[in-house]
Amino acid sequence: LLVEGFKFPFSSSSSCLSSSYETITPSLDSYTHLSDDSPLYGLDCEMCLTKRDILEVTRFSLVDEDLNVILDTLVKPSVPIKNYLTQYSGITKKILDPIKTRLEEVKAKLKTILPKDAILCGHSLNSDLKALSMFHPYIIDTSVIFNSTGHRQAKTSLKNLSYQYLGEIIQNQLNNGHNSIEDAMAALKLVKLKIQKGLKFGDYVLDKNPIKDMPVVSFERYIKIKSSEVKIFYDYCDLDACNKFVTIVSHASDIVKLTIRQLLLKDKGVCLVLTRSGYGYIKV
Repeated sequence: LLVEGFKFPFSSSSSCLSSSYETITPSLDSYTHLSDDSPLYGLDCEMCLTKRDILEVTRFSLVDEDLNVILDTLVKPSVPIKNYLTQYSGITKKILDPIKTRLEEVKAKLKTILPKDAILCGHSLNSDLKALSMFHPYIIDTSVIFNSTGHRQAKTSLKNLSYQYLGEIIQNQLNNGHNSIEDAMAALKLVKLKIQKGLKFGDYVLDKNPIKDMPVVSFERYIKIKSSEVKIFYDYCDLDACNKFVTIVSHASDIVKLTIRQLLLKDKGVCLVLTRSGYGYIKV
């Protein structure tokens, strides 16, 4: 938890501050031990940059194990917003101006919702909990339990994981930002799949031959490009990102670049998965 940057409510002598302004508080007043029946909840937040120069919550979403939306609310920070980060958050001044709900109200509501043995699931949950100024002892983070790079420090995005293991496209609303309900559900589905498949599933660090564990993405729908030069993992590109994309694969062979270019010209929704083994799979 310390390595991933999760915050704790108390240090040895005093409360722990998430910033110069807010104190980390426990999600509940007390907790019970986990059991096989402990419920899973998917959690995701959208955030904006405030004049404190920190990310603060502007939307909070919570779904239960059956993908029912338990809580979804817009949140207005107590200080003025410097940047709505609309391209990521989907939040605009027009949307947030009439909102009166504060973060403290959301956290109080959460205490009435979560069981004492609730397990929170999400992607890079440390960021969400930091913005919430909140601690929770039972968490499952999909950015940690899944790994498509072979390196613990290099995280795979929720968007890529969702497509690779669930066969679902998320975060596909151009210029409209992410949807926190969609992201919370995707993370929860991934956690449930991991529990079903086992510890090594979806983890290129623990499993050195992970290709066999990718049945969701049918290889029959892909073109295989043989190139030992391609050593990265990448996914989801479109014409707008073409220049950046080609820069990323600048060490790939000319035939790889040419094939990518040709496919991009045909389809703005091309999906490319480049594996550590040096094989690329391009959706057509």
